[in-house]
Amino acid sequence: MLPSPTLPPAPTIQTPTPEIVDQRSDLEEITPENLHRMEVTAQLGKGRIYDITVSPEGRVVAVYTASKIYLYDSTTLHEQGFIEVEPVTSEKRAITFSPDGDLLAFSTGAGIIFWDLSAWLQVRWVSSNIPEWVISDLEFSPDNRQIMQYRKSHF
Repeated sequence: MLPSPTLPPAPTIQTPTPEIVDQRSDLEEITPENLHRMEVTAQLGKGRIYDITVSPEGRVVAVYTASKIYLYDSTTLHEQGFIEVEPVTSEKRAITFSPDGDLLAFSTGAGIIFWDLSAWLQVRWVSSNIPEWVISDLEFSPDNRQIMQYRKSHF
């Protein structure tokens, strides 16, 4: 009879505890008692907002509105620029950054536009195959090689 194999003990994996980083120490916790003192510190976009996304490194916030996509510095919330977009009849629009942060992809009524952020220009437009459906969400694969689009029919 052969002896039973002995396995070494499994390594202990330390799961890091999430830490809240307070970037604005001058802000106090929001409570029912101090709600009356709240004030607007920034307004993102102009008009109705359809979608918001944050770049992978966390430095840029993109806001998709009816006529433009506004880009903001995530710390100061100062506008860095905007992309003009064609008016779309659907109520749902989607926007996402590529995992490397180089591209911004956003839906239109007829497909997806890919915008190169360093060159500041449209580099590709992909047509939607089902015109009566609208793209309700976009997501790049982690390896930056594919983009998934989710569609919802507007019955």
